[in-house]
Amino acid sequence: MSNPHPNITGERAWKWLPKGVLGVHARRWGWTEKMIAEGLKLIETEGDPDGPEPDWALSKAMLFYAYKKASQ
Repeated sequence: MSNPHPNITGERAWKWLPKGVLGVHARRWGWTEKMIAEGLKLIETEGDPDGPEPDWALSKAMLFYAYKKASQ
């Protein structure tokens, strides 16, 4: 699951990648610039390992839960 937020998908998610998972968060976790570059290259070559379906399902569940809580 690599999306930065449940309602940010597709090309917008790719634009956020250097800022999020392979940016601020990776540095916070102690990754070096070399490790970040290698990770980005791997994602660009192989793509999302589990495909878009798990991201979509999680996003749908999160948004449904938020709607349900907000409408109570």
